[in-house]
Amino acid sequence: MIWKRDKLRPTQPYFVFDTEDFFQEIYLKQGISHFYTYYVTGMTEMRSVPDGCIDLSFEYNGTEMRGYACGTPTEYRIEQRPEFQEVFGVRFMPGVQPALIDATMRELFDKRVPLEGILKGDTA
Repeated sequence: MIWKRDKLRPTQPYFVFDTEDFFQEIYLKQGISHFYTYYVTGMTEMRSVPDGCIDLSFEYNGTEMRGYACGTPTEYRIEQRPEFQEVFGVRFMPGVQPALIDATMRELFDKRVPLEGILKGDTA
């Protein structure tokens, strides 16, 4: 499937304002919109808007890595996030269901679900 680069740009604009050193690499292939990374220090508020996308988010706090499947919010929201230091994410195109997770878009609306237990083939 070929995505129109000039028409569809799923983004969370507040990630740029609410984080440090935000960087994204536009991909627009295989159902992936882009890859991104950012840093935060201390307790922070993260704002998000509905974009119809699922993200896979990997958070590293200096000692451990945690992975999450993040569904699109259904309305603008502000979420208190605990301290973590570095985040790497993969944002899928609107409506794309990542093949490696065993959860539907509907099941992920407004949620951040740990990847353990929802990865296909995961027996945990």
